[in-house]
Amino acid sequence: MIFVDDPVDWKDLERRVAQVFEEIGCDTRRQETVQTVRGRVQIDVHVKDQSNHPVSAAGAGRFAAADPLQRSTAVIFRQPD
Repeated sequence: MIFVDDPVDWKDLERRVAQVFEEIGCDTRRQETVQTVRGRVQIDVHVKDQSNHPVSAAGAGRFAAADPLQRSTAVIFRQPD
């Protein structure tokens, strides 16, 4: 999706960012609160690319746990006012 006009405000920008990612098949959530190692933070648009799947644990020997970092996630933060 290419927009021909500028966003009206930050909420419109947030909606457009989510729309772009949804159109390429990603799961999006807006105004998401997530837990990080430094505490809880609120993010504007949380995006998960479900097309990347962890490698099968079969035959992985002692490294049987799937690596969660193989699943792509984009997090977009809003600048404080």
